[in-house]
Amino acid sequence: MDREVRLCREFASASGKEGLVSSVWTGTSPGELLDAARQTVERFPAFLSVNISRPALEASLARERTARVLRNFSAAAAFLGAVFCAVQLTLSLQVRSSLDRLSAEAASLYREIAGGAERIVDPLSQARGKLAELKGNGGDDRSFSLFLAHLGRAWTGGEAGRKPGFPVLDQMRYTGESAELTGTAQTMEAIQVLRSAADSGGFRASLGDIQQIPGGGLRFSLSLRRDDS
Repeated sequence: MDREVRLCREFASASGKEGLVSSVWTGTSPGELLDAARQTVERFPAFLSVNISRPALEASLARERTARVLRNFSAAAAFLGAVFCAVQLTLSLQVRSSLDRLSAEAASLYREIAGGAERIVDPLSQARGKLAELKGNGGDDRSFSLFLAHLGRAWTGGEAGRKPGFPVLDQMRYTGESAELTGTAQTMEAIQVLRSAADSGGFRASLGDIQQIPGGGLRFSLSLRRDDS
């Protein structure tokens, strides 16, 4: 009975029925127990819905343990989520800092190469614009414009447009003394014609790797340098 008495007292206290705490039955006969039960029900009708049998108590305790486990799991998940968010925020700040540093370094490099007081918005696009403004003058200096002028003549043959069927230039790397070209063409004959046209006017052109590309056509590399002989 002690356990049941304790449970009834806890239930009464949690329900705000403090008067029940001092009204626990302490009789010894079954008749007194029945009378006390009737008085309790008349005073507290809500007790009729309370099941204090052993199976009911065990089920209630099992639910309580489950709720406690779920609460601990939820707290752990919330903590791990907060840690993950903090890590993501730190990584995002690091990436943003790296992008800002790269942008500043690109602007500094462009300013160092191009000079002037031009406002820098997009260093790459501005550098491309400056390269597009370069024109060859046909002189004998070893400038980048001389290489561009020679390539223009080799590709167009002095006409206004590119020769029909000529290769397409994809990439050019200029080193100051030479230029490495990469392009595509439909036939080997077109590549040889380009090499012959480039191998003139004080320049020496030599073919490098030639590879077949998917869908037809060829990818080639061409080295162009000044002929000092």
